[in-house]
Amino acid sequence: MATFNSATWTTLLTKVLQQMRDEPFFLTQMLGSSKIFSPTTTIKWRMITTSGKMSSIGLRDDPARNIDYKNTAEDITVTPPQIFERDSIESTEALTSSFNLNELANLNDASDITRSFAYSYGVKLQGLRDRLKRRIEYMFGQLLLTGKISFTTTERTFEQDYRISTTGKLAVSSSTDPLELIGAECETFAQTLGMWPNVILMTPCLARGIMNHSKTEKYISKNNYNFGLLKPRFNSPSVRFIGEFQEFGIPEIYVYSGTYANDSNVATNYIPESSSTSGKMILLNTSQFALGYGAVVDFELKPDGSPIMTDVIVKEKIPEASEGHTKTISLLSYPLPILYNANACKVFTSTIS
Repeated sequence: MATFNSATWTTLLTKVLQQMRDEPFFLTQMLGSSKIFSPTTTIKWRMITTSGKMSSIGLRDDPARNIDYKNTAEDITVTPPQIFERDSIESTEALTSSFNLNELANLNDASDITRSFAYSYGVKLQGLRDRLKRRIEYMFGQLLLTGKISFTTTERTFEQDYRISTTGKLAVSSSTDPLELIGAECETFAQTLGMWPNVILMTPCLARGIMNHSKTEKYISKNNYNFGLLKPRFNSPSVRFIGEFQEFGIPEIYVYSGTYANDSNVATNYIPESSSTSGKMILLNTSQFALGYGAVVDFELKPDGSPIMTDVIVKEKIPEASEGHTKTISLLSYPLPILYNANACKVFTSTIS
């Protein structure tokens, strides 16, 4: 008669559903693709401005007029904030149950224990990296929405003000033409910066109000004649591409609704709507943005103290006090979103009536 040995029975779940949100980190990808790695604890850049004045004029045989033509320069130095988090794995945890949530398994031999620890390590490492990515996305959102990156902790307050204009107003009503309004703002943007905006970000309610507007629809209906290039698509669950209206000088329009979980575990928009009848429009030239990182000095990794110029450092360590029963995983980074020119970003609060 056959016997059943429960001690060697490993049960796999019939179906495993991992409810993980897709987080493309759109703002970071769009604005942080250019990276700066500083060899010091600060990040420095120089803004050079040229004069827009023209030559003087006179008549033949008039004497030359003396000028003193110079460019002006502004040096900017910022100390980026620190992101430093640590997680740990206790030696006794995997001896009582498996870390791997994809399996219902008994721990039968040593290899089960090591696989369980490896699974836990991967989850913790991915969690640390995702938390860092969300913070950077949040900082880009802060910059676009308020013109500043700021935070307050129990230890200190940090603020980096990029002095962008957040006072723009866009009033959309049945009697206005939204595309003419937006096109006029794009022209002003180009005259001020010297470059056209190449991206417009909108919050969802504003985008709906503009696309459903009767005066917008008349241009959409002319698509067959190449008037208005509308090619809507879903880039991700939080990003929707609408199109562009080149005839109005309007570049690519993206609707952005990315979220993170706040301290109360409530989904919160990186760029929130003001209300159901008020949203945000942000004009951007992405060439004027970057993502900087301050250097790390770590004598364990570089005994001579030479700076490590990188985006993030992850370290494993066995604390001496634990006597080998605990392993920690730490993540260290000094990131800072950068805007070179304050005129490359303009924020509008819209009303829809």
